[in-house]
Amino acid sequence: MLQRVARAMVPLLILTLPVLAGCRGKTGAVDASPEKAREALRQGLDAWKSGKAAESIKASDSIVFSDSDLDNGAKLLNYEVQGDGASDGFDWQMRVKLTLQDATGNKSEKRAVYNVNTSPKLVIVRKEM
Repeated sequence: MLQRVARAMVPLLILTLPVLAGCRGKTGAVDASPEKAREALRQGLDAWKSGKAAESIKASDSIVFSDSDLDNGAKLLNYEVQGDGASDGFDWQMRVKLTLQDATGNKSEKRAVYNVNTSPKLVIVRKEM
């Protein structure tokens, strides 16, 4: 009798082991590629600097870009990426010096930190400090 139960359990065991093995430790997350992250950040900042509206930058199929100053209507006059960046979890984090102009024409310089994810989609988010 015990042998019959054991034989009946073998197919069930064979079917469940691959499922359990596939679920173990996989999150689907991938570390950001530093090269892709730097290029994506430049693309987003260049689009902002060229005067593209926040909606058109955010609506791009190739990149998602989020920045509070962009959302508030500030113009990006210039930017300077500082350093090569560093890993921040699955993201690549970069520091940027921004030269902005608000709606009244006042210019200001700000330091910004952007987190960039490159997989499965290019996502750039300014880290609010």
